[in-house]
Amino acid sequence: YAIENPNCNNTILSILINNTFWADIKKCIQFLLPIQQLIRLMERDDSHLGLFYKAWEKIIQTFETLNLYTKSNIKAVLDKRYNKMFSPLVALATLLTPGQHNIKLTEKEQNEIATYLKTEHNESFLPIFTSYLAQQHTFSQLLLRSTTDPVCYWGLVQQTHPEFATLALRIFRTLPSSALSERNWSIQGGIHSKVRNRLSTDKVKKLTFIKSTFQAFNLNHTAKKRKLLKFDDIDIGLELTV
Repeated sequence: YAIENPNCNNTILSILINNTFWADIKKCIQFLLPIQQLIRLMERDDSHLGLFYKAWEKIIQTFETLNLYTKSNIKAVLDKRYNKMFSPLVALATLLTPGQHNIKLTEKEQNEIATYLKTEHNESFLPIFTSYLAQQHTFSQLLLRSTTDPVCYWGLVQQTHPEFATLALRIFRTLPSSALSERNWSIQGGIHSKVRNRLSTDKVKKLTFIKSTFQAFNLNHTAKKRKLLKFDDIDIGLELTV
């Protein structure tokens, strides 16, 4: 670089040839990677609130490995963000996600879940929730234990615990970010343009649904490792858009 650029600034050159600089760049990439993964995870079409906790744990583990979490300013920023994002609803979604019933939340978070179920819903939900955490009674069935998709899981539970399962389904159909709606706004903008401004709201919604679905299935065809996008999730995004 110095040979090809003889007039380059000596300060810049000294930084570029310094091994410490590149080590810091590598560390920066290492701690930014799990943050980027969390953002992309929350913006996926098949994302849900129950995925947040484990992704956040990965961020904390990475920071601890790099000896960054103990630094007061970084810890304060992360704790503030966590407290803002990890509501009782997210805590409940975390435990209601199949395979995550044994995650150990803090006592405060467990109390917030219990208070939420008592005040916002029905006290009869608590025994059902306790049975679910212990994987007893209905929740001990082999079919349920082999189901990893939360919507399918609680759809099956709806046969025995309809009210509680309905609450769980509402939680998992809540969008964790505005990404899906924003993608639909972009699609809708291309459909309901200045040239086609006489389209009715209902027709715009249907055309947006068709294009969103087509794009989603094309995406899943090329990325086989990802789960198929659910029509319910698309429809919820469209309801917010229209």
